[in-house]
Amino acid sequence: MGFGQLSEVSRSAEHWKQKEAGINQGIPIDLLPEQKYHKNKPMVHLTPQKVFETALWIQLCDKKKLDIDFFPERISIRLPSQRHLSLYCSVSKDDMMATLNDMKNQHLIKKEHQTGTWTTYKGNRFVADIIEKQYQTQASMLLGEKMLHLLLERLRTSKPELKELSKKKMLSDPLLSPRKHRLQ
Repeated sequence: MGFGQLSEVSRSAEHWKQKEAGINQGIPIDLLPEQKYHKNKPMVHLTPQKVFETALWIQLCDKKKLDIDFFPERISIRLPSQRHLSLYCSVSKDDMMATLNDMKNQHLIKKEHQTGTWTTYKGNRFVADIIEKQYQTQASMLLGEKMLHLLLERLRTSKPELKELSKKKMLSDPLLSPRKHRLQ
């Protein structure tokens, strides 16, 4: 083998690299294999319903865990990461990010820098409906019947109702009431 000549192995490796890049197939060179995959893939129209269904499937069926934050005036369910959602929905991360941003603008979710993506009052109603219609058996296996019933009830409670319930509880309980009420 002389100087400047490619060995047979190198030539075949170079041939396959060019073939993958589309040089020998009449495909423009700027479409790399991963770009061809997303470019030719059928477009999946993501809706908030689809994202919530996927998130609940990941949590209740695949991971078998549900992250919930309870506060006196609100409740939030943590959604899986954007990467997991895009993987399970078979869309690119950019498409998932755009859908999550739309959901944020519709006040269905909120994003917190350190802790992830959480549902809001509006999003909780979507989640409660999906759990009740599609994942009731999985949720009851994970939470139990009574806890599931209480969770669904709490998810459907609106913001003003929770504030009112919280105030009544604080006024009726001497340990939770404001200081001026405890002194009287």
